[in-house]
Amino acid sequence: MKRIYKTGFVALLGLGLMAAPKLSSAASVGGTSAASVVTPVTVVATTAAINLGSFAAGTGGTLTLAPNGSGGAITAGGGITHFGSQQEAVFTVSGVASTAYTFAVASAGDLTGPTGSGTLTMTPTYSHNAATSLDGSGSDVVEVGASVVVAADQAAGSYSGTFTVTVNY
Repeated sequence: MKRIYKTGFVALLGLGLMAAPKLSSAASVGGTSAASVVTPVTVVATTAAINLGSFAAGTGGTLTLAPNGSGGAITAGGGITHFGSQQEAVFTVSGVASTAYTFAVASAGDLTGPTGSGTLTMTPTYSHNAATSLDGSGSDVVEVGASVVVAADQAAGSYSGTFTVTVNY
């Protein structure tokens, strides 16, 4: 009887070793990658200067150069008398066709004149909304005008300033 147990035990031990094989498995799959580099948006000044022309302050008021694509329409309010020669600034924006972009005058400084004359505060205006799209060829033209408030006692002389235009996709 001892022998049956020994043989049975050895047989069970052998089956146990055979019944519990070490399992191992591995799997892998491939993937793809993609990227698209686009043309950067650019802006070029066709006519970089806003020119409000010559005017007499009179009793003061607001002088507005509306960007309209044909030199700008000027409106002289209050007691201002305008003598002409106005010009809007014109910028060409280029990039990916039919892509939305934003346009802004990032910094518009005051116009400074002769010493002790004070300043004219410039508020820019655009021919488009701030957010617009390039056309099918990837181009757009934006005109920039401005308004200035002129004091009744504004000193005569030449006034000038600077502004920065930015565009972004």
